[in-house]
Amino acid sequence: MDFVKTTIMGAFLIRHHPSNDNRGSFCRLFCSREFAEFTNGMVASQVNLSQTSKKGTFRGFHYQFAPAHEYKLVSCIQGQVHDFALDVRRGSATFLKVFSCDLVADAPYSLLLPPGVAHGFQSLVDNSALIYNHSGFYSPEHQGGIRFDDPRLDVTLPLPVSELSERDAAHPFLGDAFEGIAL
Repeated sequence: MDFVKTTIMGAFLIRHHPSNDNRGSFCRLFCSREFAEFTNGMVASQVNLSQTSKKGTFRGFHYQFAPAHEYKLVSCIQGQVHDFALDVRRGSATFLKVFSCDLVADAPYSLLLPPGVAHGFQSLVDNSALIYNHSGFYSPEHQGGIRFDDPRLDVTLPLPVSELSERDAAHPFLGDAFEGIAL
C-alpha cells in the first residue's frame, strides 16, 4: 500500500496493489502494521457497509467528537462515489479545507480520515456501496454533522442532489462563531 498525502493534514489517499489473475483479483484493504505509522496504531473496532441506490444521493458530512473521535478508512466496493474530507479540527492548519476525490469499485484506492475530519460523499451512479473501517465504536451522543451546502465551505457537488436524509438536511450551518471541535 502507498499512503499519499492529501490537502487535509493527516488524511491520506491509499493506493492498493491488487493481484490479478484468471480468477479475478485480490486486494488487501487494511493492515494494522502498515497503518500504524499513520494512525497511532488504528485497529478496526467496527466495519460498516453503506449502500446507496440512487445516483446523486448525498450522505454527510458526519463526524464523531471526543471522547468518541475515530479514524475512518473508506473504500468503494460497488459503483462510484465522489468522496469528501472536511477538516473541522480546532486549530488545525487545514481547518475547514475540503479534499475530494472519486472512489471507484474497480480502482485500487481508499481514503483514510483522521479524527476531527468529517466525511461525506455523493453517489455518481446507481447502486454504489462503501465499506467503512472505524477505529472506534459509533456513539450517537458524540455524533456531529454539517450541511453540504454550508456557505462557509468550498464544496461543489458533481451532480444535483437527488436524495438527502432528514438527518443530513437538518444539520446546522456552521455560523461565524464555529471554531472547530477539540480532540
